[in-house]
Amino acid sequence: MYRRAIIEAEALRFDESLRIGEDLIFNLQYLQHCRVVRHRAAFLYVYEIGHAEAATSTLKPQWFSVNLTALHIIETQLVAGIAEVDRAAYTRFLKQYVRTFFRMLIVFDQRTLTVPERQFIQTQLINLERGLPTGTSRWLRWLNRSHLAPVMLVGLRRLKQRLK
Repeated sequence: MYRRAIIEAEALRFDESLRIGEDLIFNLQYLQHCRVVRHRAAFLYVYEIGHAEAATSTLKPQWFSVNLTALHIIETQLVAGIAEVDRAAYTRFLKQYVRTFFRMLIVFDQRTLTVPERQFIQTQLINLERGLPTGTSRWLRWLNRSHLAPVMLVGLRRLKQRLK
C-alpha cells in the first residue's frame, strides 16, 4: 500500500529503462519520503513464476547493476540521511548483501553476456568493491587484487553446472 500523495508530491515513477529491479529502486526512493513504515503479515502480492518471460525465471546479468544502484541509494540517501542509524544492523545487512552477491555470481544466466564469463565476474566484483561504503571491503579488495575470486567463482559455477 502506498500513499498516492507521496508519489505525486515527489513525482516518483518506475524507471522504465530497467528490465528488472525497477520495483526495488522505486520502493527505496519511496521509503525516503515516509515518516512511518508499517508491516502487515499478509500475502497481498504474488509473483508469477514458471514461464520463460517471468523476471524470476532466471537470474539475468542486469541483476548486478540494479542491485548496486539499490545499494548506492541505501548508502547515500537512506543511511546517510539518518543521524542515529543502527550501525551494527547496517553492518550485518552489508555482510548479507555481499554473501548474496557472491551466490548470485555462481548462478546467473550467462547466455546474454557479451564478454567472457570470467571478465564479467571480475567487473562485477570491482563494481561491488566500489559500491560498498569505505572501510567495509578490505577483504574484497584483497580478493580482487589477488585475482582469486573470479577463478574461484568460475570453478564453483562449473561444479554447480555438473551437479545439475
